[in-house]
Amino acid sequence: VELVTLIFVGSNTNITNATIGALSAVIPLVPEFYIDNFLRT
Repeated sequence: VELVTLIFVGSNTNITNATIGALSAVIPLVPEFYIDNFLRT
């Protein structure tokens, strides 16, 4: 529900905010080692 709310509110405000909201909801689901490698790439 929270993820949908973030995307819905973000899309109504700004496409960029929608993307940020989506990333904010997805990133915590990604393993820390994957994020670490992605940021270092």
